[in-house]
Amino acid sequence: MKINRTRERILDKSIELFNRKQASNVSTVQISTALEISPGNLYYYYTNKEEVIRCTWKERMVPEITEILETAEEINDKKDLEQYLKKFLAHYAKFRFFYTERTTMFYNDDEMEDLYVETAVQEKETLEAVFNRWAGEGKADFSKEDAKLLADSSMILLEALAADNKNAGEVEEGDKEFQAYADKALSYVMAALGAHLK
Repeated sequence: MKINRTRERILDKSIELFNRKQASNVSTVQISTALEISPGNLYYYYTNKEEVIRCTWKERMVPEITEILETAEEINDKKDLEQYLKKFLAHYAKFRFFYTERTTMFYNDDEMEDLYVETAVQEKETLEAVFNRWAGEGKADFSKEDAKLLADSSMILLEALAADNKNAGEVEEGDKEFQAYADKALSYVMAALGAHLK
């Protein structure tokens, strides 16, 4: 499928501005001004800011999340788990605007909330399956209830820490700043899991 460069540039610039100023403080006019295009040109591709955010979710965020989830079968030990969760932290940082202002976005867009919930459930269920597999292989002492609770709380905690990190939207995986932030976030999760790992 042919990629429309203007449409993609609008998404790129929107993500940049949303991360820098928060999405609630950015208008479609400001996006078009930053791109040096007319508001009408932007509206040709996106009806409103909610559609920009929704398309960012569908076209940028979900494919990235899906790619991470597909690596879950390769998680065989604590080190693998840390690397897996660090990929999610990098994703949360990259799209920090979304995770910071989720409640506001959902208030303005019911469809966006439904889309998010579906994927968030998948994230938690995938990690829960890893924990249950480890229990079955004798690598961890998880009951099914433990596995679900720890998977749910781990993903919620990582997402919350990413949203709370003031520099998260400005750093990338591999940066020293990101490494320090990721290490701190992972320390909380791994401490909670530690009692169950063998």
